[in-house]
Amino acid sequence: MNKAECRKYAGEPLHIRANSGLLCADQIEWLTIARVRVIDHRRTLVLQVYSRAGAAQGDLLPKWTVFQQKDDYLTLERREDGTASWRTACFERLSPDWNFVSRCAFLTQSDRKCISRFFHDDTQDGFGCLTAHQKLIQEDRQKARQRKERRRINARMQAVPPVPRGLKRWLYRKIMPAYFFYDAVKGRKTVPGVCSACGREISLSGVRYNGNALCPSCGRELIMKSRGRMGKLTDRETCQVIQRTAPDKVVVRVFKATLHHANQDFDLWEAARQFIRQKPGGSLEVDHYYSSFGVWKAGTRPVFSRWQYNFAADLCGYVYPNNLPDALRDTPWQYCPVTQFCGYFQEPVELRPLLTSYITQPKIEHLIKVGFCDLVSDLIYRHQTVRLDQEQNRTHRLLCVGAEDVPFLRDMHIGASGLADFQTYYSMGLKDRQALFLWQNRHGIYYIERNILPFMEVTTPHRFMRYVDGQTRRLTTRTGLGRRYQNTYDVAREYADYLDLCRKLEFPLSDSVLFPRDLQKAHDRAAAQWKQELDAKMRRDFHAAMESVRLHADFELDGMVVRCPQSPEDIIQEGQALHHCVGTYVDRVAKQECVILFLRRAAEADKPFYTLEIRDRKVVQARSANNRPATPEVQRFLDQWEREVLQAA
Repeated sequence: MNKAECRKYAGEPLHIRANSGLLCADQIEWLTIARVRVIDHRRTLVLQVYSRAGAAQGDLLPKWTVFQQKDDYLTLERREDGTASWRTACFERLSPDWNFVSRCAFLTQSDRKCISRFFHDDTQDGFGCLTAHQKLIQEDRQKARQRKERRRINARMQAVPPVPRGLKRWLYRKIMPAYFFYDAVKGRKTVPGVCSACGREISLSGVRYNGNALCPSCGRELIMKSRGRMGKLTDRETCQVIQRTAPDKVVVRVFKATLHHANQDFDLWEAARQFIRQKPGGSLEVDHYYSSFGVWKAGTRPVFSRWQYNFAADLCGYVYPNNLPDALRDTPWQYCPVTQFCGYFQEPVELRPLLTSYITQPKIEHLIKVGFCDLVSDLIYRHQTVRLDQEQNRTHRLLCVGAEDVPFLRDMHIGASGLADFQTYYSMGLKDRQALFLWQNRHGIYYIERNILPFMEVTTPHRFMRYVDGQTRRLTTRTGLGRRYQNTYDVAREYADYLDLCRKLEFPLSDSVLFPRDLQKAHDRAAAQWKQELDAKMRRDFHAAMESVRLHADFELDGMVVRCPQSPEDIIQEGQALHHCVGTYVDRVAKQECVILFLRRAAEADKPFYTLEIRDRKVVQARSANNRPATPEVQRFLDQWEREVLQAA
């Protein structure tokens, strides 16, 4: 549609009498006129839509001008600032109002009939005829978009090479679970049967249902299944195939395999494809496609719930290794150790994160080749962070540890969190760091910043471990209801609490303090002493806070008087007597966050009446028994006391 020619017919002013009844019809929001014009040699229906409220105030220019042809439509929208923009929305979607069409009205009956004459439709007229034909055009547009998208996807799929010839046999022989199928016969020591992996007849002794054995022919581990009891045994697995589609692009193909052992029906179908391409600048581009009843669609497979397993949408699978050298040759992933990484775990993995991380994190190639596959798995699949010196090429410098620690960490199958702990030990210069790390992992002691590192500043790892182990043997043997220590972790955590208390109490950290004979008793004594010091400090702070406001409590009026608590116990007893929560405010008073005062009747000065909370020289709360608010009489007293005493101070 020629937009330049269409603009010539837009913006026609509305011709309507000032006393027209349409301008007063509140149920109508928009007024519409319809004309048929010849625009760019094509008959075009032009609808001008005006605001009724705007027309009543003198704004006679249209809000929207709709240009409708037999196979297309377009709308010019006028903004409040006078500019205009083109829209492709249909008529009923021009406004966000859901009943927009019902709020529109034609200026005359001829405008209504003009639409049906334009479409040569005698079954309906007006807006119903317009929206019906626009829906048909929308359907044609959608089909055209789908055809264009289908051509684009088909063109992309043509670059995918054929399926490797050995894939199905590899799945059947190597990946699918292997079984020993036999016919149960009582009293027979050696039972003949068939290995499902190699298909050969073998004989095994000690056969029992669901037992395990090794095939003497192919060496696969077999699960024993009696033909009379196995029923409809079915297995399913996922595998991934990497293939090259261009020098800078590979495709990861996800296949689903289902094997029905009853009739040896083996079904293999392709579920998804992931095209991975490295752009000239070095960044990566990943496009996802999935198969829906044999038709390829863009995106990932939709699932009912992310938290419910869906076999068809699962992208984790075994990696087909036979074509990897040829598939990755002359690509950015030519030296990617896919076979070594997947062979280490011997379990389904998702291949795309490995290929993308190989480009974004170049050092994972080095880590995989020297045997740190668990660490790489944490980095690319669990997105854990660890300190690595990316500028170094030596393994120990890359890992920020000592050269003698590399074989130890490899044998430990170190992960990201474990490496972070070991790097901390190395940075502290601990000589027994390997023994400490083994001990930590054996007993499941984590949060080393709290449970281990504070001791490394005052003793050695050897003495620390020896003491905790000795106390564990002593304390975990104690019996009784609610036993305090269950394992070494409980003892180490208690020991960390004890050291923290010793530092707070400023004890000299001698051997007699660091290594008490009975950790439980020493911890309880230190905790009791620390509580006494806290209580004494809280009392000092409480009295200091109350001294600053004691003068403000000297006020009496209308038989009521303000009193100041003499101790923290007075506030607690006040809360218990009036059944509210002021007893929890003692710490806040000590920290000078607020002030608590008592309101009493002068005749009963010792009987609790009202409790007052003061903040910034204002009464923020006044509560009686059961948290009842102040009565008008009490409120008048508080207003005058606040004005004459608190604000005047």
